[in-house]
Amino acid sequence: MYKRLFFASLFLAGLFQSQTTTMTNLISDAVYYDGYAATVTNPVPTGLIRLGNTRYARKLTDTEMDSFKAKIAMRVTIGALCDNYDRLGEVFLALVPKNQSTYTLDDPNVKRIEAARYITPFMNKNRSPIEVPYTYDVSNLYSVFHNTELRNTYDMYMELDVLVFLMLHRPRLQDVQAELMFFRVTLLFSQQM
Repeated sequence: MYKRLFFASLFLAGLFQSQTTTMTNLISDAVYYDGYAATVTNPVPTGLIRLGNTRYARKLTDTEMDSFKAKIAMRVTIGALCDNYDRLGEVFLALVPKNQSTYTLDDPNVKRIEAARYITPFMNKNRSPIEVPYTYDVSNLYSVFHNTELRNTYDMYMELDVLVFLMLHRPRLQDVQAELMFFRVTLLFSQQM
């Protein structure tokens, strides 16, 4: 009797674990620069808006928002480039007036919801680890993504921010590039289906 219960529980556990996980890559390999310097003019990855040297944004499509289920995880991966100090970072959901093609950090019509906050560790691109992941449960955003009234009024963007600035320690790192690239950051959403 106990063997049957044991094997039945293993079978049921296997059924529940066999759910597939879908990943939505929102921001991939965005390079962050000195936050107090003039905004760089280097090319921006496709689909992104550079709001400044320390913040990028990407518009969520209706298909992406429709695909989000009730349980949503968000992963931010920070990769070291030329900065080895700890820095502050944030992820925001920006509500931008519908059909506004672009916006700025100080646009008074944009509303923001903070989704996550993090502090990068001391990192050196010449030593492991060179990447650090941060994972958050952002299931509370499900009701925002599926709110018809909000979606009819606003376009929704995810913003990823890492505040970095030039320090005197920079010459200690090997292979520091002239553009003073500080971090490479990726933002993913995942959900079980």
